[in-house]
Amino acid sequence: MAGPKGLSAALVKAIFRSKDPASSLAKQHKVSVNLVYLIQQRKIHKAVTESIRKPIRKRRRASGGVQKPNQPQARIDVKRLAERVADMVTKRVLKGLVDRLSGKG
Repeated sequence: MAGPKGLSAALVKAIFRSKDPASSLAKQHKVSVNLVYLIQQRKIHKAVTESIRKPIRKRRRASGGVQKPNQPQARIDVKRLAERVADMVTKRVLKGLVDRLSGKG
């Protein structure tokens, strides 16, 4: 069974079952990384991969990037924040009512 790029069913199964990163699979089988992703997502060659259980693949972490420094997390007092928001809303509503009742609004 030949599909895009003339891949055999055995090759499609090998790509689908592999837990290796897509970039290394693409180099190994001489196909594009996008083609590997399409096979792994069952977008193409669905008839071949339909009966195979999908392997659990680990996500890769950024290796060469700059890591964020450990900064202390700011603690938020949610109860106090909620009280302040409620106070502000209450003041605005009351001010609006007073203005309407006094004929200014």
